[in-house]
Amino acid sequence: MQERELVVMKFGGSSIDKVEGFHHAAEIIRDYSQEYRLAVVVSAMYGVTDKLYEFIENLDLRRWPDEPRVKL
Repeated sequence: MQERELVVMKFGGSSIDKVEGFHHAAEIIRDYSQEYRLAVVVSAMYGVTDKLYEFIENLDLRRWPDEPRVKL
């Protein structure tokens, strides 16, 4: 039996910003999984990463004086 080729797929951002995008990604994954082995990566939806950066920038770091500081 011949091993199937591996395909890596990444979905995120505007490609999954609405429910329809998730459904479309699921269809693509389903279709490719018939012929290929898959590694699927799903990252944050559109705007989520920016909101996380905004949240971090607005944290009151004085509440955690022993935590290391990371510049974003």
